[in-house]
Amino acid sequence: MKSYHIFFLVLKIAIMVQFALVLMNRQKLNSKTYLITEIVFKTALGIFIEYLMFWNHTKGLDFEDRVILSFAGWLLLADAYLKDLPAVLELFKTSSSGNP
Repeated sequence: MKSYHIFFLVLKIAIMVQFALVLMNRQKLNSKTYLITEIVFKTALGIFIEYLMFWNHTKGLDFEDRVILSFAGWLLLADAYLKDLPAVLELFKTSSSGNP
C-alpha cells in the first residue's frame, strides 16, 4: 500500500467518524474539527485529481476528458477555500473575541 493510500484512508475514516458523530448529535457540521478535516480532505483530493489528470498521463483518456475530470478537483479546492475556510476563520474569530 502506498503512502497516499494510507493518507486518504485515514482521512476517510476521520470524516466517517465525524459524520457518525454528527448523526448522533455529538458534533455539529460547523464545528472547527469537522471543517478543518473537510478542508484538508478536499485540498488533498483536489490536488490528487489534478496530479492524475495532468502529470500522470492515463491511457484511454483524451485531453478533453482530462479537462472535464479536472473540474472536479478545482471544485473541491474552491469549495474548501471559498466556503469552508471562511467558516473556520469565523469560528476562530468568534471564539477568540470572547476571551480578553
